[in-house]
Amino acid sequence: MPCELWAIDAGGGEAILRVGRRWYLSSMDRAWRPVEVKAPQGVLEWSLSRHVVPVGRQYEDLERAVITARRLCLEAWRTGGTTSGEVGRLLSDEAPLPADDGWGRRQSEIIRQAVKLDHYFEVQGCTSEESLRLTLQVLQELQESGDWRRLWGRSLLLRLLNDAREVYLRQGGDAEKASPELSDYQQRLYKKNLQKLSFDELSCLSLWADGDYTAEEVATVLGLSAEMVLGRLSRAAAEMGRPLVQLREPALAEFCRMLLSRFR
Repeated sequence: MPCELWAIDAGGGEAILRVGRRWYLSSMDRAWRPVEVKAPQGVLEWSLSRHVVPVGRQYEDLERAVITARRLCLEAWRTGGTTSGEVGRLLSDEAPLPADDGWGRRQSEIIRQAVKLDHYFEVQGCTSEESLRLTLQVLQELQESGDWRRLWGRSLLLRLLNDAREVYLRQGGDAEKASPELSDYQQRLYKKNLQKLSFDELSCLSLWADGDYTAEEVATVLGLSAEMVLGRLSRAAAEMGRPLVQLREPALAEFCRMLLSRFR
């Protein structure tokens, strides 16, 4: 069965491989014998705690992928090159393989954004283990959708946060946090009040309205300063004609996400 060499930690002598829906850790410490890893928790924990270089290449079977991982690590140690560029150079010496769709090249960037989902799940009351499991599920669904190809920067983060919310509710999260359907009157009112807001202002408001985030937490998630977030939320409140404390509405958050889609 085909096997994907998903990523390696060349310095640590470890690799993660995937065969269908099963994930394996192969390491020098265990003579490169693949050991099944609990997905998604174990895979995400591994990827976030090491110097991971994405590979994302398919091989005929698990054995061939393990051999390649071992060779890459040994060669990296010999040359002292464990960066993405060095590993890519080593991979280029192999026989041509099916074209990479780009996920492997963007994997590190996407994972860096996905780390911020941990705070989202924490606010929902999830344990660290549940957060890891749900985060990797979000990543898997994003990869399968193919939408990641057109999402970058803030748009990518907001898509991940939106998917995180849907995954959380699907897994039996608090149904009261689901957004109710908007009446025609609400849609007209929201559109009138919010259509002049910028992408960044809508981004801040969508998080503020959807949950229990403080302005500081919104700033952390979006990579902004607290002062910038407060300024954008204040402008949004002015457009709505209501105090900021009254804008904690799931329906408003849902409408903000709908407006954000026009920027993608």
